[in-house]
Amino acid sequence: MNSRLLIGVILSSSVFLVASDCEKRETPDLGGFSVGIELVKQGEPAFAGEAIPIDDATEVRIDELRFYLSHIRLMRPDSSLIEIVDYILYNLTKSGDLRHGFEVPDGSYIGLVFNLGLDSAQNAQNPTVFPSDDDLSAAAGMYWTWATQYRFVLTEGKSNNLGQTGQPNDGGFAYHPGGNHLYQEDLFFPYDFNAAPNLNTSLTLKIDVQQWFYGPAGSIDVRTENAVHDAVGQQELALRFIQNFAASLSL
Repeated sequence: MNSRLLIGVILSSSVFLVASDCEKRETPDLGGFSVGIELVKQGEPAFAGEAIPIDDATEVRIDELRFYLSHIRLMRPDSSLIEIVDYILYNLTKSGDLRHGFEVPDGSYIGLVFNLGLDSAQNAQNPTVFPSDDDLSAAAGMYWTWATQYRFVLTEGKSNNLGQTGQPNDGGFAYHPGGNHLYQEDLFFPYDFNAAPNLNTSLTLKIDVQQWFYGPAGSIDVRTENAVHDAVGQQELALRFIQNFAASLSL
């Protein structure tokens, strides 16, 4: 079961599994740190376009997944925080956006902290003022012109009975939660490592798709609760989904 812990909460002994490695960096005198993403099904890697069981009778296929992380920070042993980036967009179907690397100050760290979504100032930005390669630009495809704000998570795909995804009777789903009230703050993932010149630390953020539909915020029936934005009447489902999405993340 995934955990979302606020900064300062005492960590239990059954928290997160870590996929990481350390290797020599090609550029000297820089401490390196990177975070990648991957889907998982029943603890094993999964891929966009692959059928992923979510219960004993249903499977889904993820065709699109993009989401923002903001204020990515590293925690020191004294609980102080070093922010390494304001915001970043991960895109499961764009290979260049599956892993992002950063330079970090030398020293010891005990965990990764970030927010899911964008803060209110970031969410109020005008996408037309950013260059096309910026994650807040219109080219990122995350801005709602009708709502004048960003989607925090965008995922779309198909669902069907086990073994039947790809058939004409597939059901579609589209979850696009956004809005300042859905901002998920201070998600903490413990991990001990040292940053030093010529050393790179790589972590992989795992995304357990089953948790989207059977997470701690409550179950979601992908067949009947299959679309959400931030319109009137959808806020409860949007909150349920984004809280489950946050809980689906682990290292």
